[in-house]
Amino acid sequence: GTGAAAGKPAVPTADQVVREAVSRALPALTEPHLLTGVAALVHAVLRLAASVAAFVTPPAERPRTERRRTEGMFADYSPEDGDEQTLQEATSGLAELGGWWGGGRSWGTLRQIRAVNHVLSGKPADGKPLPASSRSAGAADGWRSDEFTVPGIGAVWPCVLDALRPLAYRAASPTLTESHRRALLLLFEAITEGPLVTPGGALREVVLSEPHDKQERVGQVLRRDGRTVVVLGRQNVDHRTGRVNWLALDHDPAGVFGAVAHFTLERETAHPPVFPADALAAVTRLV
Repeated sequence: GTGAAAGKPAVPTADQVVREAVSRALPALTEPHLLTGVAALVHAVLRLAASVAAFVTPPAERPRTERRRTEGMFADYSPEDGDEQTLQEATSGLAELGGWWGGGRSWGTLRQIRAVNHVLSGKPADGKPLPASSRSAGAADGWRSDEFTVPGIGAVWPCVLDALRPLAYRAASPTLTESHRRALLLLFEAITEGPLVTPGGALREVVLSEPHDKQERVGQVLRRDGRTVVVLGRQNVDHRTGRVNWLALDHDPAGVFGAVAHFTLERETAHPPVFPADALAAVTRLV
C-alpha cells in the first residue's frame, strides 16, 4: 500500500493539514518552497498559541473537599485587609493579638474564628484529618472527637471577645483608616457567624495539660452532652515536667463546664458575651 494499514485510510500529518489549509486560503501561492515556508510559519504560530493557552489557563480546581483535607477549613478565605498584620494594627490598644504566625501574609485568625463558629453550631469540623491516635481522648468519660480538624491558630484572638464594644466604636470612627475599618468589619462578621457571642452562651478560654507524648491535637474538636471543646493551638511544652499545654475554647450552653476528658485544667478565663451578636451585626451593617 501507500503507508496506510490494510483497510484503513492514511491519516494526514499536522504539516500536511496546515499546508492544505494554507493552499485553500492562499490559492495564488503555488511556488512549492514558498508554500512550504508559509505553512511551517503558520504551524509554528499555532503551536505557540497552544502553548500560551496552556500557560494562561489556570489548573483545574481540586474538589473543595480534597482541598480542605490538605489545606484546612476556609483555606480559600483570604479577604483583603483580613490578614494578621492588618488585624493586629486595627485592634491595637484595645485587644492585643498575641502572635503565633510567622512571616508573610496569613489569614489564620479569621479562618479559625469562622471554623470555631462552625463547630460550635453543631456542625462537624471539616479540615485536615485528626491523627487516629488522638481521637480516643476522653472516650472512657463519654467524650467523642470529630474525625477532622479546624485550622491551627494564627494569632491568640479570644481576648478580642472582651473588647467588642470599644472595637465597634473604633470601627465607626471617621479618623480610622479604611483598611483598619475593613479589618474590624471582617472580624465582626466572622465572630457573628455562630454562637461565639450569643447571649446566654457560656464560653471560657482554657489551658489544658497532659503528659507530653508528641501528640497532635491542634484543631481537635471534643464533644460531650452539648458541650464543645476546640483545641486552638499548642501553647508550650514544659520539658522540666514532661507535660504539654494546649490553648482551647470550652463552650457549654448549660454553663456547667467541669473536667475536659483526661486533661488537667491549668488556667481558665471566662468570656461572657459583652456585646451580643445581634447588636454587633447591626453595627457592622451601619458602618
